[in-house]
Amino acid sequence: MNKFILALLVAFISQSIISQRAYNFDYMMAYTYQESLEGPIKVQAVFINSKDNRYHLILQNDGNPDFEFNFVDHERKFETFFSLEKSSFLNANRINLDCDLVKRIGTPIVQY
Repeated sequence: MNKFILALLVAFISQSIISQRAYNFDYMMAYTYQESLEGPIKVQAVFINSKDNRYHLILQNDGNPDFEFNFVDHERKFETFFSLEKSSFLNANRINLDCDLVKRIGTPIVQY
């Protein structure tokens, strides 16, 4: 019985260790744009890993109290959309996402 509990514990611990990833960005491009003359001025920043370009993060703000994010991992083929309060993001050194926010990137199936 003790071996079963130990094996179950090891399985759960190893799964949580394997599923977490750390991403580091070493380059940022920032710019502002306006989609129309009447529209709000939007600020967008793109964070990339310039060493191999396997993933990127796009941060966008159009005057709202939250930043909107789109993270894409091209190698593992997943992406996520999420938003964070500006002050929380500016004070953070790490962002942890819930697994429910992460979606697989796939080619949509076209049916005729």
